[in-house]
Amino acid sequence: MRILVFFLFIHCLNIIFVNGRILSEQEALLAIKSAIKDDPHKSLSSWKNTTHYCNWSFATCSSSSHSPTVIFLDISYLELNGTLSPQIGLLTNLQNLSLHDNYFYGHVPSSLSLLTKFQYFYGRDNYFSGPLPLFVNMSELRCLCLTTRGVKQVVWGRFQVI
Repeated sequence: MRILVFFLFIHCLNIIFVNGRILSEQEALLAIKSAIKDDPHKSLSSWKNTTHYCNWSFATCSSSSHSPTVIFLDISYLELNGTLSPQIGLLTNLQNLSLHDNYFYGHVPSSLSLLTKFQYFYGRDNYFSGPLPLFVNMSELRCLCLTTRGVKQVVWGRFQVI
């Protein structure tokens, strides 16, 4: 088990360092936006380098005035089509991720397992496929709500997978 966690950690480090430096939360959010191939309503148009990411639509930051960080990302019901970028794992204080009723496809990134404060993942009614990441270090995780369109609810351990 330790070997598996070690390899997962090494894999996730690959997304943290780009050209020898750590990406910022703003760069992580921009990577998430760039993995979205279609945003038909231009819902993420406020996600630009010209404004602080805590002022972007659908991102909620902590109330810390010294160093606010993203704690909630709700991009549900926007008809977004694309993949979920592995850079999601750089939002280290993220507690709640809501993606339901979009057209996300591909794997749920293993980098989610780096989010030790993560509590809720709502990914219903998308097209995710493949194995789920190991949520070994996520003691705060309360709800893992996922479905591929048309699949019925399943309860998985202490998590609700729907």
